[in-house]
Amino acid sequence: MRWPMAVLAAMCLGIGLLAPLAVYTVLPAVRVMAPAAGDSLIEPTASVIRSLAGIIGASTGLLLLAVVLFLVRRRLPRAREEAVTGTWDCGYARPTPRMQYTASSFAQPLTDLFRIFLETRKHGTAVHGFFPKEASFGTDTPDTARERLFAPLFRGIDHALAPIRKMQHGRIHEYLLYIAIVLVLLLLWKAGGRQ
Repeated sequence: MRWPMAVLAAMCLGIGLLAPLAVYTVLPAVRVMAPAAGDSLIEPTASVIRSLAGIIGASTGLLLLAVVLFLVRRRLPRAREEAVTGTWDCGYARPTPRMQYTASSFAQPLTDLFRIFLETRKHGTAVHGFFPKEASFGTDTPDTARERLFAPLFRGIDHALAPIRKMQHGRIHEYLLYIAIVLVLLLLWKAGGRQ
């Protein structure tokens, strides 16, 4: 199953990299089928192909370099063994699923910087003593932009456009009538704008 896909992928790659050759191969057929159009297309096509030849050459070079680097890397021996270990545990070797390091910890510097706008609420029990029995910490950041900007804006737009919603009823012949009316209005507007 992979060989047919590999052949098709190689052909697509070849078409991209050998595009100038493909165009030059097709030009004689264009001259025969449309003699007037064929002659007028040769010079513009040749100039475009000349300008793209450098890009195609650079792309081919980069592709070959990537293949060579991949093959060299594949042949190099692995210097170290990969071991499966626990995730970052902050010095505690036996974490449980309750001891999560979530995205809130990564985002804390930014949320602290913009705390005036974000209104982050913190909750949990503080750590007391050297060996606490239990402690928890959590944050809740409301989506201020959605609640104060976008939701009221979209509710207002929805309220303003509610009368137009009556036009959306599912009858296709009326939709075609709307399109025809708009098209006629646009044609009249465009014709009236000519000097």
